[in-house]
Amino acid sequence: MISKVDNPHNILTLIMPTNEPNTFFTHMGATLEYMEDVAPIATIACNFQTPWTAEQVDRAVSLMKMHGFAVKYQLRDKYFVESRGKVPFNRIRHDTAMLNPKSMFYALVDDDFRFRGPTDKVPKTAGQQYIDAVDYLSSHPKCGLVLMGGVMFKAVPRNHIGPVNINTCFITGHGFVFRNMYPDFYVYPDDALDLVGAGEEKLVAASRMGCGLYPAKFGC
Repeated sequence: MISKVDNPHNILTLIMPTNEPNTFFTHMGATLEYMEDVAPIATIACNFQTPWTAEQVDRAVSLMKMHGFAVKYQLRDKYFVESRGKVPFNRIRHDTAMLNPKSMFYALVDDDFRFRGPTDKVPKTAGQQYIDAVDYLSSHPKCGLVLMGGVMFKAVPRNHIGPVNINTCFITGHGFVFRNMYPDFYVYPDDALDLVGAGEEKLVAASRMGCGLYPAKFGC
């Protein structure tokens, strides 16, 4: 299936909304070298929001491209938040994904992610782990998403990928890779886009399980 993709950067898209430039440059941006393995098949979709400036956006985009990623982005005002806790996370993630709607798979990432290189326990870079997740999704068409590691996900041995119970705690964690469900929907069904508040990962998982797909976990 992947061999039929006309643009390899449409295989995986990292969905990254951000309104904190300093956080990006000191966390995600500072550790992108550990993601270079996946860069040839990946796009970073960046939904930059104020207080990002045009100059900061140019610097961030240049940094991502320097590490081999394709980049799709927009710079806009912050999203309206009616009151504390009512952040429109679903709409924000959807708008970010729509910067590259042809992507086969998406991943939820945040500007405070810090990617890592090989360790004694995990002998692969973060980029290699994302490649493994994409490979699993590609070869298991009934899988809707792959959770990436973390101490809360102990059902699958370290350095392996396998199915998990539907009652698993679905959080972004160390990474969250999932299947684009177009033409039915991309990240969320349309009737969920205007819901506000946290828990967007649960909707990603539930909407795919509702289509008959199962969740998997990468023990890393």
